[in-house]
Amino acid sequence: MNNIQITLEREHLVASPLMAWLANDAHGAQLTFFGVVRNHNDGKKNVTGITFDMHPTLAEKALQQIATEAIAQCAEKTTRIYIAHAQGYVTLGGLCIAIGVTSAHRNEAYTASRFIIEAVKTRAPIWKQEHYDNETSTWLAGHALNAS
Repeated sequence: MNNIQITLEREHLVASPLMAWLANDAHGAQLTFFGVVRNHNDGKKNVTGITFDMHPTLAEKALQQIATEAIAQCAEKTTRIYIAHAQGYVTLGGLCIAIGVTSAHRNEAYTASRFIIEAVKTRAPIWKQEHYDNETSTWLAGHALNAS
């Protein structure tokens, strides 16, 4: 059984596929993380949405690598990981990223989940354009993909 599922969605990102994929009677921990568009960022209180731009092939490869590294850090190698990320425009309150980790024990699930979200933020080739209620937008500063 493949322990990793990566999904890049152009349509509305939903949580139900993640929940179904995580089901595992041998695991006592199922942890989910949902990142959503909030109404403020960096002192700006009028955010209405975010456009996520990416190179799908490179993004999928980076997410796969991140998930593989997360599992490698777990003592229990049956840990399963699901990562879904939105592509395109996501409105206020909309789901941007969904991460699911299921493991025999909670510590591995928490550790893997935290590792994944932090790595996605710094390593995945995904760029964000923030939109505001005055019909302006700004590309947010990202992280260098080859940071040393």
